[in-house]
Amino acid sequence: MPGETRRAQYAVLWQEDADPVSVGRLEVGDGMFTLTGKERGGPSRQCRVALSTIRAVRIGRMENERLDGMLTLVVERHRAEPILIAQATGIGAIHELADQLALALPAL
Repeated sequence: MPGETRRAQYAVLWQEDADPVSVGRLEVGDGMFTLTGKERGGPSRQCRVALSTIRAVRIGRMENERLDGMLTLVVERHRAEPILIAQATGIGAIHELADQLALALPAL
C-alpha cells in the first residue's frame, strides 16, 4: 500500500542465551528487529531487540558461535547476552542480513 514501509524479512534460526535453537523469521523495521518462531518441537517465541541496544554486529566464525554448523550473525547487546542468528536459506545470505541490519543501526 502507498505510504507503508516495507520491512525486510528473513528465514532464520536463532539462539538467545542458553535457550534452545528457534526456527522462524527475522523482521527489521521501526527501530528494532523482531525474531518470531518456535523452538524445535516446543512453544512459540518472540524476541524484540531495539536497535539502540545493540553494541556490535559481526559474523561468528568460531565453533561455539555456530548454529547447526552454520555461520551466524552475532548480535552483541549492551545489557544482555548476544543473540546468534543463522540464515535458513542460501549460502552467503548471512552477509546480506548483516548488511541489512548494519544499515538499520544508528551509528555505533
